[in-house]
Amino acid sequence: MTMTSLEELRAGGHFLLPIPPRSKEPPPKGWVDRREPYEIPLEGNVAIGVRGETCILITNDEQSTAWATEQFGLPNVRSVRGGHWYFRAREGRANEPNKATPVGLMEFHVRNKYALVPPSVHPSGSAYLWVRPLPPANELPEAPDLRELWNPGGEHHDKLLKMSAAKARAGKDAAAIFSELAAWRDRHLPDPQVHPDRELHQLADSAVGKFGKAVPKPRRS
Repeated sequence: MTMTSLEELRAGGHFLLPIPPRSKEPPPKGWVDRREPYEIPLEGNVAIGVRGETCILITNDEQSTAWATEQFGLPNVRSVRGGHWYFRAREGRANEPNKATPVGLMEFHVRNKYALVPPSVHPSGSAYLWVRPLPPANELPEAPDLRELWNPGGEHHDKLLKMSAAKARAGKDAAAIFSELAAWRDRHLPDPQVHPDRELHQLADSAVGKFGKAVPKPRRS
């Protein structure tokens, strides 16, 4: 990477950190509170630090890299084990650890984290490579909601539960409720199998049993 490229990243609002050569750490002490830009030596690694404005999806195996590429296109950076995708952070998002998710091994950096960028060299000797240009921070696409991948059955289960109750109160039967829950799941969740059909059938049946409108008995003449 040339100094011009570093200047473009800085001008685009990305916070650059000097990292020792062929290493991933340590970052400069106190960088999370620093506002002044660092001087980046020509020899050594460089990273982008994120502090709540930008987030980075990092894939660490072939499965997660293939999934992320299908979902979001080519990565901005190619790493030794996968790729890095940069997004504009959404309110309330948090860091997610490197973990075997339903779509592979990956992590999510949002606050007080960093990731190496070219021309950095991984400790293994492999170079980080640009695949797609990195836009200015305020032009990045908004981050997808991937929390369900790290926490299966969490907030989306609550959403589906509330939906099923509301539809039962509106008088819909279990089959109709299941159909609408499945359509919402397939449209909004990155891995629909986190909430399989059998779970949605159970939610629909339970909602009708608890909240469904009773069929009035015919009056005697």
